[in-house]
Formats: sequence, C-alpha cells, structure tokens
Amino acid sequence: MTGSPPRGVRLQLFRGDAPHEPYRVSHDLHESNLFERKALARVAAQFSTDEVPSGSGSAPEASPCEVIAGIADTPGWAVLRDSCWDGPHERCSRDLFAQIEAGTRAADPGLHDPQMSAIVTSTEAVTPLHLDIDDSFLLQVQGWKTIVFVPDHVVPDGYLRAVLMGTGGRLALPDEVRPLSRKFVIGPGEGVHVPFGWPHFTRVDIGPSVSVSCAFQTRRTAAIRSTVP
Repeated sequence: MTGSPPRGVRLQLFRGDAPHEPYRVSHDLHESNLFERKALARVAAQFSTDEVPSGSGSAPEASPCEVIAGIADTPGWAVLRDSCWDGPHERCSRDLFAQIEAGTRAADPGLHDPQMSAIVTSTEAVTPLHLDIDDSFLLQVQGWKTIVFVPDHVVPDGYLRAVLMGTGGRLALPDEVRPLSRKFVIGPGEGVHVPFGWPHFTRVDIGPSVSVSCAFQTRRTAAIRSTVP
C-alpha cells in the first residue's frame, strides 16, 4: 500500500474547561490519499469478511472490498479495524496517537490500548443510539456526518456492565431529552471528541462518508471500567 502520509492530526481543541465532554477538533487526514475509498478497498481485499465487517442491503453477498468500491451507488457500510493496518497506515496510526497523547495528557493521562478504525458508510446511514467503553476522536475524512450526544440519564441501570460484557443493545431516546441534545456536524478536516460512556448516535448527511475513529483507554477510563459491578 502506497500513499502520502498525513502530517498528523492537528489537535486544535475547543474543550474549554470540560475535557471529558464532547468538543471539536481539527485534523488533516483528508489531505492524504491513505483514506480514500479506493485505498481502503485495496486494504479490505486482503482480509476476510470476518476480519472486515460490512453490509449491503441490495448486495448481501458483496465482499468488503466490493461494498467499499460501490458505496457511492449502493447503500452499505464497512469497518476496517486496527488489525488491518500495516506500512503507511500503521505509521499514520502511531503518529495520530502520539499527538493525541500529547494533546490530552494534562487532563487525562495514561493513554493506552490505541485502536484506529476506518468507517465507510453511504448517505443517510445511521448508527443507533449507543455508548462506547473507550475515549475516542471521530475524524471526518470524506462526506458530512452529524453526531448527536444526549444526556446520560437515558442509560438504564446495568447497561454499562452489559456493554462491557458484549451484550448491550440499542438505547431508547425519550422525546423529552431531545431538546437537551448536543449536535456536531463534521466534514473533511473536522472531528469531535467522543467521551467514554456518553450516549450518542450518528447520521451521514452527505456521503459516501469515510471517518477515522481513534479509540483509546486512559487511567481514568480504566478505573471506571474496573469499578463496574
């Protein structure tokens, strides 16, 4: 795999005094060809369907490579996980997390278990309301995506434990909490901090969409996980 390596994420943080809440970041991954759909399709072609989860409503037998290559015309999705990367992508991941660690260590030290994923989705694709058990930055490379965060009181008792055990399902979104939601619209070169345990959902407004998720643990998130009964 060849490609011009990006200079690295520019963690221009707009977090103010709330480092553990959602906030905007800027980056320059969109200036590299590493995360163009053609490049990601070539990476996906090297792996099995089990290794690169994907789906296409109108072409259920399509391989992950075919889903990515045809996603401008056929609704679908694919996720290239951290284990897919080598060469320039692996170097990009190391550079990203080095800069993330430098930009977050004062408020949230002890970054570990970094995981970079590329998420390819078609226009109008929706990720239902859920929460993540790590901290992450969602960086938009192609297309436009809306991410909506809602108050954590929508999370029922025991749900975080279920997620940690791999059995957490979708969350319900009561109408009364919609006015309290916080919405971010991100395009190429923009991103958002997705805090540990913060309920959210996403929608692709203009696609196809390519997003890069940089997920990680810190001493704080590891401590929270360890105390979940």
